[in-house]
Amino acid sequence: MNIPLYVTASVVAVGAIAAIALPIILARVSKRAAPPVNVATPVGLALGAWFVLTTILAAVGAYRPALSVVVPPVGLALLVTLVGTGLALMLFPGLRRVLDHPVAQQGVMALQTWRIEGAAFLILMLLGQLPPLFALPAGIGDLFVGMTAPFMARKLHRPGMHRLAIAWNLFGLLDLAVAVGLGVTTNPGATQLFFTLPTSEAMTAFPTAIIPTFLMPLSILLHLVSLRHLFSAPARSGFDGKTPWTISQRAITEKPTDQRHFASNKGE
Repeated sequence: MNIPLYVTASVVAVGAIAAIALPIILARVSKRAAPPVNVATPVGLALGAWFVLTTILAAVGAYRPALSVVVPPVGLALLVTLVGTGLALMLFPGLRRVLDHPVAQQGVMALQTWRIEGAAFLILMLLGQLPPLFALPAGIGDLFVGMTAPFMARKLHRPGMHRLAIAWNLFGLLDLAVAVGLGVTTNPGATQLFFTLPTSEAMTAFPTAIIPTFLMPLSILLHLVSLRHLFSAPARSGFDGKTPWTISQRAITEKPTDQRHFASNKGE
C-alpha cells in the first residue's frame, strides 16, 4: 500500500496521544477520589503496550486479510481488545470509580476529539485506496464526532445537555458500528459482501490498521463509559458539583471539627 507519509505520521501521532492523554486525565481525577486511588499508572502501561504491539503487528503485515480465514485479523483484534478492556472495568472497581467521576466524564468526552482522524479515510478515498462505500460514512461520521467533542465536553454539565449528551454518544457508537460493518464487508476475504474497487484492504495495512485495532475500540469503550454515567441516577438528577467522593471527603475533614466542638461544649 502506498499510503502517504503525512497520513502515516498523523495516524501514529494520534494513537500515541490517545495512549498518553487518558492516563493523564485519570491521574488528575484520581486525586479527587476519597480515598485516592492510583489507576493512571497501570492504565498508562497497558495502553502503551497495546499501542506498541498493534503498531508492530500492523508494520509486519499481521492484519492483512487471508481468503481462508473466516474472521478477519483486524476484526479479531478489535474483538479481543473490547473483551480485554471490558474485563478490566469489571475486575478493577477503582478504575470504574474514577471513570464515573463527573470531572472524568468531561475528559472522556473530550478525548473523542481524536476522531477527526477519520479525515484519513476521506484522503485515502480521494487517492483511490479506499472505497467511497466505506470511507464516506466512516470518515464524515468520525469528523462530526471529533469536531463536536470539545463542545460536548465543555457543556456536559449545563442544564438541558443530558439528553443531547446521550444522543451524541449513541451516534458515536452507531458511526463506529457502521464503520466496522462496512470495513469488514468491503474487505477481501470470507466476509466480503460488497465487491468494490478499490476494497478496504488499506485498513489492514500499516499505519491505518492502528485505527480499527487501537483507536476504534478505545473510542467504543469511552462511549460506553460515558453512557453508563449518563444513565446513572446522579447524572439524571443533574450535576451540582457534589459527588460521592467530595461528600465523603467533606465528611472526613469535618469529623474532627465536630468532635472538638462537642468537647468544648462538654467542658462548658
